[in-house]
This record gives sequence, C-alpha cells and structure tokens, in this order.
Amino acid sequence: MAGRRLVMSKKTEIIRLSGLGMKDRAIARALKCSRKTVKKYLESENTINPPAISSLWIIELGWDDIHREYINEIGAVI
Repeated sequence: MAGRRLVMSKKTEIIRLSGLGMKDRAIARALKCSRKTVKKYLESENTINPPAISSLWIIELGWDDIHREYINEIGAVI
C-alpha cells in the first residue's frame, strides 16, 4: 500500500517490540504492516531504543523478606 503513513504510536510500537526481542516478521504480523515497513523504521531509528520491559525484577525480589515484612505489618504469627 504505497503512500500510506503509519501513525506515530505504531512507529514507537515497532521500536518497542524490537527492543523486547521480537523478530521483524512477528512485529509485522502483530501490527498488521509489511516486513519492509518494520525494517525501514528499525533501520532509520537513530535514537536510543526504549528499554525493554523486563519481568526479571519479579524474580530478583526477595519474596521471603517481603512476606516477612507483610506478616509483621498485619501482626500475624507464622
């Protein structure tokens, strides 16, 4: 579809999904645009990519300490 323009949110979404490690084909499928479009925006991106949102912080939390603090706050005995 020559001449169609992507809205800015779609451009940022392409960059975000790439930052999360998605392949160009998967990004194109998810956003319903061509792989050529995805490639064009990723190649032309000269700014720093937004950080990928990682769920590793959940694993890195000390859940035992959090649970102990919660129990102390409500005054329960374990």
